[in-house]
Amino acid sequence: MRHRVARTPAVYGTLDPVPTEQLDTIFRFNERAISGSDEFFSLDRAPTFSLEGDWLTFQSPVKTPFPENNTAHARYFPVFGHPAIRGSRAQEIARARGRAVVVLPHWNAKAQEHVALCELLNRTGIAALRLSLPYQDRRMLPGFERADYMVSANLGRTLQANRQAVLDTRAAVHWLEAQGYDRIGIVGTSLGSCIAFLTFVHERRIRVGVYNHVSSYFGDVVWEGLTTAHVRRGLEAAVTRDDVRKAWLAISPIPT
Repeated sequence: MRHRVARTPAVYGTLDPVPTEQLDTIFRFNERAISGSDEFFSLDRAPTFSLEGDWLTFQSPVKTPFPENNTAHARYFPVFGHPAIRGSRAQEIARARGRAVVVLPHWNAKAQEHVALCELLNRTGIAALRLSLPYQDRRMLPGFERADYMVSANLGRTLQANRQAVLDTRAAVHWLEAQGYDRIGIVGTSLGSCIAFLTFVHERRIRVGVYNHVSSYFGDVVWEGLTTAHVRRGLEAAVTRDDVRKAWLAISPIPT
């Protein structure tokens, strides 16, 4: 399943309607992904992790043609003692009473955004792990100023990028559990809420989820959103709103 999304048809830059057979192919792909979602979002094995200071890195379970995007980054916010003493990992987990939350930011969030939420969780005695989504902040491609490959008029690449985000998040949850955290939650905002929800329903280690600014259908947000107006312009000459909804059902919180 790892490379199937990359072979789905793309419509980026198309000025003519997409042939029916191409749309049918991507619709059927979504149907198979939804009916076999446990396999589609499965994490075969946890990657090798590296923690330097507060930054966790690992190789994404999904390999793309872009090396910068293939390394996942997450910032770790442990609960400190008083005065601000970190101590051992066991002491960090004991201070948090085994509680940790994965924080997923909105589309195009900068590296410092959502840090305040992590710090707020710390003040309540809960550890946090803020994960950078594909193609964002530390994973930004050279020459880019936005995470344009995360959400674009390329239907297949958008499917791949968001599946990658779910698998990266599952890997981050595995790391937290391996450290000793056993009460793990997740919170996401906007695009992050979509990824958080998809991860929550496929990851048994997560006990609770919070979703800010969430939508039922991925395609509807792209079609109607102000910040995605340029994506719609790349789509509407070739496909309809209903086509877009169906093309991205597999990465929608409510796929029916």
